[in-house]
Amino acid sequence: MTDQELVLDAVKKLKLIVSEYLKPGSSKDARKTLEILILLLQDQALADAMTQLELQEALRNAGGTAH
Repeated sequence: MTDQELVLDAVKKLKLIVSEYLKPGSSKDARKTLEILILLLQDQALADAMTQLELQEALRNAGGTAH
């Protein structure tokens, strides 16, 4: 899975978690929902992918090349 795919997958999961929480009639356990969101965002592979994408963007903006 590429860095972009990993980040996109995480965003889709985050969106699903939030939409389930906001769905009418669903149980509203804010603490549990927040814990799930935090666990997802703390994933080391996701953090590494974000770091790589940010580095690539910085290099592009600086006129360099990124792989």
